[in-house]
Formats: sequence, C-alpha cells, structure tokens
Amino acid sequence: LFTAVGNLAGVLSVLVATSVVNSITPYLMPVVAGTFIYVALVAILSELSGTSTKMQRILQAAAFGVGVLCLKYVTFVEGKLGVCAH
Repeated sequence: LFTAVGNLAGVLSVLVATSVVNSITPYLMPVVAGTFIYVALVAILSELSGTSTKMQRILQAAAFGVGVLCLKYVTFVEGKLGVCAH
C-alpha cells in the first residue's frame, strides 16, 4: 500500500511540474527511466540470486531482455509517428 501511495504521489507531482514548467520533461524522462531500470534490476537480481535453477535464471534474464527490447521498439515507433516531443 505504501508503494502505491508513493507512486500516485510521484505521478501527481510530475503532472503538476510538467504543467507548470513544460521544459522540464526532457530532463525528467531520463531520471524516470533510470529509476525504473534500477528498480527492475534490483528486483530481478534479488530474485535471481535466490533458490532458482539455472534454467529459471536464464529465462528470467531473457524475459528482462525482451522487456527492454519492447521499450526500445515503442520508443522507435513513437519517434517514427512523431508522438514524442523530442
């Protein structure tokens, strides 16, 4: 519950900040992306170091790689369609 409340507070503060200062978005996005990747890696690495088999660790690492590729693909498509403002 604490994480969800913190997430909601973060989203609301970013919405307010970008509506007040529109030029903050290019600086905010790398921080958000880096934080997301850090949290995802911490969760995955702690899970990988647990009592899982070698095959499970390989599948989990592959799934993480596929997730990163999906994010890269979305970024590419947004750039082609002109959806992003960068």
